[in-house]
Amino acid sequence: RQGLHTPPNTGWFSGAQTWLPGRAANAPETPPIEVRVTSPNRSDAYVVYPYYTIGIGGLCNGLFTPNASFWCNPQNPRDGRNGIWNGPGGLVYNTSCDPHLSNTTSVEVTDGVVHVWHSGGHWASMMFTNLTHHPDNNTLTWADGGFQDARASPMGAEWYMENIAVLLDSPNEFYYDKAGKDLYFVHNDSGVPSGTFVATTLETILHVNGSKSAPVQSVSISGIDFRDAAAGFLKPHGVPSSGDWALRRAAGVFVEGATNFTISDSSFIRMDGNALMFSKYNRHNTVANAAFTWIGGTAMAAWGYTDELTDDGVHGYDGTAGDFPRYTTIRNTVCSEVGIFEKQASCWFQAKTMQSSLVQNIFFNGPRAGINFNDGFGGGNIIESSLLFSFTRESMDHGCFNSWDRNMFMVNQPHDDGTPSVIPQVNRIHGNMMIGNYQDQEDVDNDDGSGFYRTTNNFLVYGHCGQKVDMAGHDNFHIGNVYAYLFPVCYVDLGGGETTPRHHNGFINNTCIQGQDIASYVGINCKDNQSWPTLEGNQIWNPSGETSVCGMTLEQRQERGYDIGSAVHKGIPADATILSLAKHILNLD
Repeated sequence: RQGLHTPPNTGWFSGAQTWLPGRAANAPETPPIEVRVTSPNRSDAYVVYPYYTIGIGGLCNGLFTPNASFWCNPQNPRDGRNGIWNGPGGLVYNTSCDPHLSNTTSVEVTDGVVHVWHSGGHWASMMFTNLTHHPDNNTLTWADGGFQDARASPMGAEWYMENIAVLLDSPNEFYYDKAGKDLYFVHNDSGVPSGTFVATTLETILHVNGSKSAPVQSVSISGIDFRDAAAGFLKPHGVPSSGDWALRRAAGVFVEGATNFTISDSSFIRMDGNALMFSKYNRHNTVANAAFTWIGGTAMAAWGYTDELTDDGVHGYDGTAGDFPRYTTIRNTVCSEVGIFEKQASCWFQAKTMQSSLVQNIFFNGPRAGINFNDGFGGGNIIESSLLFSFTRESMDHGCFNSWDRNMFMVNQPHDDGTPSVIPQVNRIHGNMMIGNYQDQEDVDNDDGSGFYRTTNNFLVYGHCGQKVDMAGHDNFHIGNVYAYLFPVCYVDLGGGETTPRHHNGFINNTCIQGQDIASYVGINCKDNQSWPTLEGNQIWNPSGETSVCGMTLEQRQERGYDIGSAVHKGIPADATILSLAKHILNLD
């Protein structure tokens, strides 16, 4: 798909002269139903996000399918009214963008598509269509779209256009006239093109359609190459849970209501939407020895279901019906070049899903996180013996792995026949190598309230921080990891709430190599020692060989019973030494 119009070299216009207000600027015809379930709750462990919160209707009407979202409730505990969906309604462009654009009429741009980055970090991309052009004041407005970003911002950032006839001025650009059903193509040669054109129409190539009461059982697919599924970024999207994502419940291979379903020794190539999705009830499914490349959206996704609408939404927290993926295994897969069109994309994404095992995979080259957990639903997930690198290539404020945990959910623990609980099982991230060689904030980004993680024996290279906590994230322990070339700190609490003494965090027996001198190797709230993490046994390397915590040297802290066994060393170890440490913790020596 090269039928887009962008400026030379960069691929995107640098921005708009002005971003115009969108639907959030006007009060909705009916206000949303503001749902807040306080019983049951998880307030013993979660300080900022103890309850279940969602909004139904209001801004969600005509935007998301179903019309419910954490970000449509003006009382959401993340940002309140400032955090509701608030995408732009148009833009005023600079005439320097393209002289041809100012000469077009509304009729000529109606079927065009404008792609817009979320401002302030490139957290997602939005697509808009049903365009109107006002050449007298260089204004483009739109009537549809924006639902690809659950947490849309009122201003965009970089943007580009596609499917506008008068802008066909570069080789390989094309325009499709929907009314006349004609395709116009700029050929990069003389004469008639010798190849063929293939128009993809099927978004879903294989649909496995069962249910919890009548599941499709024990189907195995092997040795199949799936390719060239159609894009779905202009079709309805929903908000899977309380993370930042919006997602379309569709994929090239769409599996709903299956047990012991296996795909092995297969490939997914140039799937312009999501490649593979496990939707609603799924148990013991496996993807093994598979390859995913050039994927328009997310390569693999698992998205469960809870009833967000009945009785004004008060049942949305309840997952005890079991209508979600559980015990999924992703093993020996290779995934690269994801998020070609929709930028909020990963190699693996899950929401309302638990006890997934991601083992011995190689994931690389994506615009956002390589693996994304959209919520803390149930927990019990494993990421092990895998290699991830080259993510956040087009964005920031993420890592090779990202998680959020902004909403309370209840599931049967520890298995389907267990007891309902709002406290998730511990998630384990063990024995992986992650390289944050683009704009990683951390290789493991436990964002916004994330709890119950054990991150052990990993080799984590680059990033701003080693371990991150914010919005009272808790019960997260980094143990026995090697962090190489961090800029600047090994552990940071970004604030937004403090943990309770019973549910603190820990940074223990790690080797942390800081690439620059900074006063402290950790950043914490020095005024509240009840919320301090357990810091002990850490070996810190930096150019000066000096560090402190809350104004105290390590020796002074150790006299008070903190940082027992920790030490700071002068200089940066040689690469050979760092690699030797990595081989040891990864059991490769």
